[in-house]
Amino acid sequence: MTRIAVAVALAVAVGCYSKPQKPQVEPLTFRQVQNPAHEMCRDDTESPTEWFNVPIAVFTAATVQLNGRPSSAEALNRWGDDYYRTKFEKALWVKISADGNKTAERALAPLIRTYPDLQLRRVDFEFQCPKISNRR
Repeated sequence: MTRIAVAVALAVAVGCYSKPQKPQVEPLTFRQVQNPAHEMCRDDTESPTEWFNVPIAVFTAATVQLNGRPSSAEALNRWGDDYYRTKFEKALWVKISADGNKTAERALAPLIRTYPDLQLRRVDFEFQCPKISNRR
């Protein structure tokens, strides 16, 4: 009888035990920007600019930049919480280097969980706003 009880207890213990698993990260969904100069490099009067006029995050293998400044995943999420809390349209433009996908996924996943309606708009990593020639 005791052997059966021990066997049952072991079976239950083995069956209930499982290694803790890392939280599953959903793959991020990006919308490709079709006309980045028009979408990202215009001011409120629709005049072209030589700088980005939208929130932009840039990811490489080990770095995060937010709006042109060095940042971190934690800082990006704090900024996102402050910035998107009151916005009706939620969008973040992203540039990701060839080796920056994992950094982007780790940094953006918490923001997407907090704001599931946040649109991630991906632009080519090399894109810069075009220079404006002075025509007179």
